Amino acid sequence: MAGEGAPVPVPGSGVWWRRVVRAVVVAVVLVLVAAGARLWWENPSRRSVELPEGIEQGVVLEMSSSIGPLYANTGCLQTKGLRSQGHEWVGTMGWSRADPETGRPAGEEETFELRLGESFYAEGLGTVTLLAVNPPPIRTPLSSGDLLGGWTHRVNIVPEPGVVPEEPYRRLWHELLEV
Repeated sequence: MAGEGAPVPVPGSGVWWRRVVRAVVVAVVLVLVAAGARLWWENPSRRSVELPEGIEQGVVLEMSSSIGPLYANTGCLQTKGLRSQGHEWVGTMGWSRADPETGRPAGEEETFELRLGESFYAEGLGTVTLLAVNPPPIRTPLSSGDLLGGWTHRVNIVPEPGVVPEEPYRRLWHELLEV
């Protein structure tokens, strides 16, 4: 008979490694999708808004811990942090009133958490609206060295009459309010 010496395929051989490869590929794809979704959720792409309706144009300032707080004759406004929550950036700001006679802090610091476009009224300063954030770059295992930038807040301040900022904001403040 012809073909008596031909190899006979064994049923099921060669199938197990295909299943293993398929399972590994599916697992890798699931891990990549989960990691991408987490990065997308924790680093919202919307980082600025226009001035909301009903809020008048005031003084627009960049603020961060490296730039320093805004000191005025009525108190001190400073940034306290930036985080993402519910796929939105939330900036935290603190306002401390000052004693008009001594210029020293008077009372407890008020802390405000703002999403983009939200405002708060700081008694003695005015209305503060969060317009933009500059979060720090995403750190990855492949990042080398210190990453620069990030953590800044751009705010619109509609000051109460009589608010006088200290340097370095004073010059900018008067230029913007006189226009």
